Amino acid sequence: MAKYLGIEEGIEHNEYHGSHGYGNNIKHLIDICDERYDKLRATIMPYAYELSTWLQEYLIPVAQNESRPDVKLAQPQLFIDLVEEYKKDPCDRLIRLNNGTYSHLADVSDLKSARL
Repeated sequence: MAKYLGIEEGIEHNEYHGSHGYGNNIKHLIDICDERYDKLRATIMPYAYELSTWLQEYLIPVAQNESRPDVKLAQPQLFIDLVEEYKKDPCDRLIRLNNGTYSHLADVSDLKSARL
């Protein structure tokens, strides 16, 4: 996956696990908020942002349209709130820049300080 995403560091967990739960394999879980995964999250977050935008602009309006009974959201407001959160780094260390990329907050703060 690291090669596909164009990340130099390897991703520690490359084993396939089906959706049948973790059982005794809890030792294989990673903490995505570990600093070593900041670059990985910075690579993934633009996709999460685009997904959020697409859902907000296309799926949610269709689901709210009463003339489309074939598209439903079980808890629309909960879904809307959840989808909005896709745009934010779950670890609160990355920020979205105007060019659509995500950068570490410390790097952005240093850049702003240098421009003052």
